[in-house]
Amino acid sequence: MPREKFYQVNVTYPKQLSEQIQLAGKADLRLCLLSGAGADRLVESSMTFATDKGEIENYLSLHHPNFHTFSPSYIYPLEPRKEPNFMYRVCRWLYPLIKLMGANASITSVDLAAGLFKVGVFGHHKQIFENADIRQMV
Repeated sequence: MPREKFYQVNVTYPKQLSEQIQLAGKADLRLCLLSGAGADRLVESSMTFATDKGEIENYLSLHHPNFHTFSPSYIYPLEPRKEPNFMYRVCRWLYPLIKLMGANASITSVDLAAGLFKVGVFGHHKQIFENADIRQMV
């Protein structure tokens, strides 16, 4: 994805949603963001992904008292699919080994979705959820 489009999808759109929520007087709504492992809230990383995700996490955490961010590492899709690139194909093939690397190395798409849904509906005292946190909750 081109840099400008990546920024638009990951930073501009969530900021615009946040602004619309504020304008509607609904700042107390619960807002869950699917971010990613490695998001850099200091915005010092040389990786575009990390700085963009960190930027939007910072922005939303300042503007929404009920903000939660989900920072998964590898998301294993339980449903078979055509993988979008070579690295996804490699990770899917290596998943049994990735799983052995610990609770924060990967999460299934179903567990991630269940965690997002649960926090979105019922809330939670935590703001940042990594794989192990999500798995424990579901």
